[in-house]
Amino acid sequence: MKRAENDGAGEIPPFFYLLHLFLRRAKIERNYHPVPERHDKVACLLAHKETMTIDLVRKYQTHKKDTGSAEVQVVLLTEKIKELAKHLKKHAKDSDSRRGLLIMVGKRRRLLNYLKKINPKIYEKLIKDLGLKK
Repeated sequence: MKRAENDGAGEIPPFFYLLHLFLRRAKIERNYHPVPERHDKVACLLAHKETMTIDLVRKYQTHKKDTGSAEVQVVLLTEKIKELAKHLKKHAKDSDSRRGLLIMVGKRRRLLNYLKKINPKIYEKLIKDLGLKK
């Protein structure tokens, strides 16, 4: 935004020009939207949770890009179930979340039954590591 120096038709009034300069400087300094401290803590917790999940997935991957094998799916479902169970302890009347939890538990059970048929050794190891009942 330049000040026009010709006939005055395109000239910006001095107040608005100064306001423009002030806002431009504020954007450069990044002081116009300070981030509350709470968001930093939440971001830190989410990052920690993601690294834990990534570590678990890496532990049970069959190859480097494996994200969908039965073992990995069981591990991810177990993590989701733990989080949802913790939520339901606090919010006992949340029936929609309870339904989602039951669906996840059923899906995990079916995956574990599949693993038990296909590879009993991996099934036993997974049950032991995750602390699940047979």
